[in-house]
Amino acid sequence: MPRAIVRCSLNADQGSVQRNDLVAILTAAGFERIGTFSYAADNSDTAQLLATVSRLLSRLRQMPGHVRLDHLWIYIDKHDPEFDD
Repeated sequence: MPRAIVRCSLNADQGSVQRNDLVAILTAAGFERIGTFSYAADNSDTAQLLATVSRLLSRLRQMPGHVRLDHLWIYIDKHDPEFDD
């Protein structure tokens, strides 16, 4: 089963408006919060995971000029629950 983990940090996002928009994209796609702006999802549909990442990147491109991306980590792999703690 594919798994995706997304972590992001924004600078100068007054009131977390942009962050909240990104979180809405992730949670609507079934991602769950695992840490500070870190979200993960297990999904049987790789295309759906990639579509969510595409929507996230599109939203990042639309951010106002004063908001700066500090970092964005996207990790997608084949999750094997057998190795979970």
